[in-house]
Amino acid sequence: MVLVVALIVIIAVCIVSSPFIFKLSAQYRTTDKSFKDCAALNLAEAGVERAIWELNFGNVSTWGGDDGLRIMNLSPAHMDVGNTVVHLYYPGTENPVVESTGKIPYPGTRPVERKTRVVLDLSVGSWLFDVGVFGDEFVVFHGDSVVDSYDSRLGEYDELVAGEPNVGWNGDTATNSGAAGGINVLNAGIIYGDAFSGFGSDPEQVVEVGPNASIMGEKQALSEIKELPTIVPPEGLESRGDFRLNNSETEVIHESGLYSSFVLDKNAKVIINSDITLYVTDLFQMGNDSTIEILPEANVRLYLGGTFQQKNGASLNNFTHDPTKLFLLGTDSFTELYWKNGSNFYGAIYVPKADVLIDNSAQFFGAVMGKSILVQSSGGIHYDEALKDVNVFNHSGKTSWVIKSWQRVSVD
Repeated sequence: MVLVVALIVIIAVCIVSSPFIFKLSAQYRTTDKSFKDCAALNLAEAGVERAIWELNFGNVSTWGGDDGLRIMNLSPAHMDVGNTVVHLYYPGTENPVVESTGKIPYPGTRPVERKTRVVLDLSVGSWLFDVGVFGDEFVVFHGDSVVDSYDSRLGEYDELVAGEPNVGWNGDTATNSGAAGGINVLNAGIIYGDAFSGFGSDPEQVVEVGPNASIMGEKQALSEIKELPTIVPPEGLESRGDFRLNNSETEVIHESGLYSSFVLDKNAKVIINSDITLYVTDLFQMGNDSTIEILPEANVRLYLGGTFQQKNGASLNNFTHDPTKLFLLGTDSFTELYWKNGSNFYGAIYVPKADVLIDNSAQFFGAVMGKSILVQSSGGIHYDEALKDVNVFNHSGKTSWVIKSWQRVSVD
């Protein structure tokens, strides 16, 4: 009788509980499907971010497909989550389109797929030239140099703007180094701005200030490691071989070109009167008293891949007085920049793999970034805050690819 009663009770409980068990099972499947739906959407979003990164800093030509459509498959290697397929349409146009599909396996049925479609645009705003002086390994001021700031969009340095001099205290100096002396200001050097040590470091240990030197801002640590993207010269430049001007010769350059060497002898002069790009793969040399003149209507990007040499009296004169109109850019093979030009320089120097030595009393208007920065002069570095709104990675005057519009697309 006990056994019979127990069986009756078990059967009754099973009958009563079966709807709850069924409901819980369905709820589990719904929850699991919802989780995989979110995971697939996250993978799709990750594909969009990867495409944007490749457009800004990478090389989408290494993807599959052609110039009209580039395709990349992304599969996480560290765990079996799913995979992402990224389609990049019209990569060479002003508004590329990214379609990214995230796929998550789902037992017993087809994979869970979610797709996003974004239209990209070039945005004003830059993170690269957000400081006036940056050395990846260290920044050292041996001379009586001054670092401050101004805004060339308002006028010349120290020019009166609304009754006030166009001079600011945003001449920030930074390094990725966390070692003692990563930033070292000696003699009577002055930084009118903040000094940033490497991410996660103690700025009091990294930033050293000599007895007669001073930092008018604060000592801080970077909020993240500052990446220095590799410079890749534009493709399609016409090869022009070796360029040489003999003593006292003058030549006007008004077209872009790829040069194996670029040499100016004594008193030689090059005049640039238009928007051009020059890429010198080996020796770039300016002889005694030679000059390169950039006229007010010009906009110049000079890519350096070999050796940079300046002899006494050589000068690179940017007559636009606009630092955003002249960029000196070093590829990974460019490893040393010794600047001893005594004249004023208006431009931005970005040489991520090069040791930069400034040994003169020149005034720099713009920004200087490199592997290391050593200043041995009594000149000044005047950071142009207008450089925050330009980027070395394109010629449009804008900075980077960002999302213009976003939509979720149904999957067939």
